[in-house]
Amino acid sequence: MSYKLNPVRDYNTYAMEYIGTSKNSILVFEGADGNGVKIDSVPLFYDDYYPDFFANIVDENAKIDSRYKPVAKFNDWLKIFDDTKLTQKYEGEVFIIYTYQRWCIIQIINQVKRSKIYESFSRYITKCGE
Repeated sequence: MSYKLNPVRDYNTYAMEYIGTSKNSILVFEGADGNGVKIDSVPLFYDDYYPDFFANIVDENAKIDSRYKPVAKFNDWLKIFDDTKLTQKYEGEVFIIYTYQRWCIIQIINQVKRSKIYESFSRYITKCGE
């Protein structure tokens, strides 16, 4: 399936989400690629005062500043881990991770709405527990 990027909205206008805390300045991204599961560690600039990392979660319409460079790409799903735990989980067609110093942008092409994922999972667990 192909997708067309149509940048019309600045990345700063999208919501930011917490993606983890790391004293090692590295978050681990796990997802699918054409050959199965892929794991990438993404280094981010660490600041002793702010060990928490956030990312703008943008869609295919985001206009991303040229200072941000793509560092990883995944398909179908994406999980983010910090030093101790899974911090975020997303589903969509394509994920492109951009970084600049301590800042991160996660571009999700054709994102599956997370509320639907959690509702489906919740219904499945309830049904299994009956």
